[in-house]
Formats: sequence, C-alpha cells, structure tokens
Amino acid sequence: MNATDVGAYKKDESDRKYQPLGNYASSTSETFTGTVRAPSIITGTGNNLSYFFQRDGVWVWTVQQNGIWKGEIKHPSRGGVFALQGDSYTKGESDNKYQLKGNYVNRGESYTKSESDSRYQPRGNYQPAGNYAVRGECYTKEESDSRYLRTKVIGWKLLYNGGGLSSDGVNINEDIRGKIVWVLANDDWNSFCLPPVDNIPMWCGNTDNNWCTFKTTNGGRKIHRAYGKGNTSIRKVYVAS
Repeated sequence: MNATDVGAYKKDESDRKYQPLGNYASSTSETFTGTVRAPSIITGTGNNLSYFFQRDGVWVWTVQQNGIWKGEIKHPSRGGVFALQGDSYTKGESDNKYQLKGNYVNRGESYTKSESDSRYQPRGNYQPAGNYAVRGECYTKEESDSRYLRTKVIGWKLLYNGGGLSSDGVNINEDIRGKIVWVLANDDWNSFCLPPVDNIPMWCGNTDNNWCTFKTTNGGRKIHRAYGKGNTSIRKVYVAS
C-alpha cells in the first residue's frame, strides 16, 4: 500500500504545494508594524527590472532592459557623488591623456635627447672649437720653436765662410728655413728672412748688373748660390740664433 492507495500526497508533491508552517500575512490584506526587511529589492516588471541585492557583504545594483542585463555597479562602501558618463575621464583615458606627476620643463625650453645628440659631442677632453688645419699641414709648437726666432735675437751663428758658395751647395747641421740670415755677397751684406720652404731664391747684391741668389734645399739643411749676374759670389752666411 502506498500514498496513492490511501489518497495521500507524496513528499515532493507536498513540498511543491505547501509552504513551511508559520505565521504568514494574509494574501488579501494585512497591516504590519515595525521594520520590514528584505535581502534584495526588485522593482519594475517583465523584462525591465531594477535589482538591488547583497553579494559577499557588498551591495550590488543591476538593471535589465528589454530582457538584457546591463551589468553591475558595486557600492563603494563610502559616501560621495557619482559623475555622469562623459563628465569625467576613466582611468585608461587619463593614462593616455596625461603624463605622470613630476617636475617637468615646458616644451621648447630644453632639448630632446635626439636634439642634444645631434647638437653636442660626448663629454670629454677636447680642444676648443675653431678652424684647425689638417694634421701635417702645420707645425707643432715644438717644431715652430725649433724653426723660428723667438721674441729677440740672442746671437749669430756662422754657417759658411769660404771663397765662394757654389750652386752645388754646402751641407749645414740645422734647418734654417723661416729664420733670419745675413749673406755677404762680395763686399755687401744682405739680410732677409728665409721662406719656410726650400728652393725659393733670395736676391743678394747691390746693382742690377752684379747680383746673385741664395736658396736652401734638403729640408733647409743645404745652402746654395742659385744663379745671378756678374761676378757676385757668396763668401759668408750667418743665421740668427
């Protein structure tokens, strides 16, 4: 024999048909006193609802429009005023629009890294900026000091003393290019500053019909009577020292 045989409900039929025993309000009308509490609040009808409820101790609000749930808004657990969408920037919008807070200079008041790299050379021990000759086209300080006179002539050095300097020349022990020399041609002294290069004839004599020229070769270390007119001969050569 079972529940059907005696006209009784099965347990699951009773659970679906009846609510648990308790003191309930009438379905037609009832007056309440005190505080009425509900775990969640639903407003609206059909497919357009507003739903306010608690999840894990946090109040959450969501809505359904035309049967589609629009997402949730969690209560921030603090008071304040919400800004309407478009009245404030989102976090992503702010990150893309503004730079990090810091001490910056105004644009144009400093060079960018690429501008500095193209404008300046790396820090180092450099000579002052200027127009310099290519290496080898000018003398070093030591070369100039050994080649040219200083502020005053200290003395004279005899380079040649003979019967007459020939065109073949005479070797000397120093470079006299760029220095002051005295040349005795016959009985007349001639003084001049030699050019800084070889094979430049310098005029010696006292008349248009009686003269000769003096030059250097071999890096200023050989002196010659180059050519001339008349019987002028070079008898002595001095250099300032």
